[in-house]
Amino acid sequence: MHRTALAFAAGLAALSLSLAANAQNISATPLYGTLNLSGGFTPDPATVQVQAGGSDSAGHLGPGCAGYINNAAPDVRLNFQSGQLPLSIYVESQADTTLAVNLPNGQWVCNDDSQGLNPAITVQPAMSGQYDIWVGTYQQTGAQPATLYVSELSAHQQPGGGSAGGGSAGSGVAPGGSPGGSPGGSPGGSPGGGPNVMASPLYGTLNLSGGFTPDPAIVEVQAGGGSSAGGLGPNCTGYINNSAPDVRLNFQAGQLPLYLYVQSQTDTTLVVNLPNGQWLCNDDAQGLNPGLTVQPAMSGQYDIWIGTYEQTGTPPATLFISEVSGG
Repeated sequence: MHRTALAFAAGLAALSLSLAANAQNISATPLYGTLNLSGGFTPDPATVQVQAGGSDSAGHLGPGCAGYINNAAPDVRLNFQSGQLPLSIYVESQADTTLAVNLPNGQWVCNDDSQGLNPAITVQPAMSGQYDIWVGTYQQTGAQPATLYVSELSAHQQPGGGSAGGGSAGSGVAPGGSPGGSPGGSPGGSPGGGPNVMASPLYGTLNLSGGFTPDPAIVEVQAGGGSSAGGLGPNCTGYINNSAPDVRLNFQAGQLPLYLYVQSQTDTTLVVNLPNGQWLCNDDAQGLNPGLTVQPAMSGQYDIWIGTYEQTGTPPATLFISEVSGG
């Protein structure tokens, strides 16, 4: 018994050492420097040249976390005093890179292949505090040169900048957001890595401005598809058609919120890529029907997917867009 107890204790000690060795060290001095920024900072974007990658897997950190990083220290630390705008963090590289960020609230947010092979994350609303940032490589291919960008402008507006979550998008970005929905951390999407926000929509484009009539605007669609939406962010679920949005909305915001909701005899889900590149998703806001509220409403391009909760084909559904109510 005594020898067994000693062996068990030794095993626990070895396990503790192993876990410690595999943990990301958010207390260490960052390898490529610290940025101290406040809302409205210039120049925007702020940039840092890094060597991406490492020998430690990031896959265990959370949904959408992938690739290889250096656990010993963050690549970059951002101390941020937030303003009124979202915060976008994204990478450009010739290599297939990934992004893992420890937010001020301790949450891990990750992304892969938001724009081509480049990752991006949008935090909305932005948080004040310390962001510890790792830039990884999707495969364990050694250190690769990369540029990290930090911006309050949409990642869509940056040359080559990522837009999508998602993302891995994998993973949900910051808390906050709209009633009935939850923002996703991976902005955008690309033909190679997720929903294709560049493709022509399957069921048409709506061009609307605040105060539009008739309200609601209505589009009949066939919901669902063969691709899981589960990796795009919190509350993203169901099956969609990654090849193209179902509906595109070009919207000039007025003073009212914007409501997007679905009615169908089937259990449907809703996946929206917002003008700032953020993913917003919902399931079962009204019975089995999803709904989202964007408040305040944003001007710009909304790419909208209507999914099915289970992979049950492509049942008919109706998308409603309104400034009056969410159904």
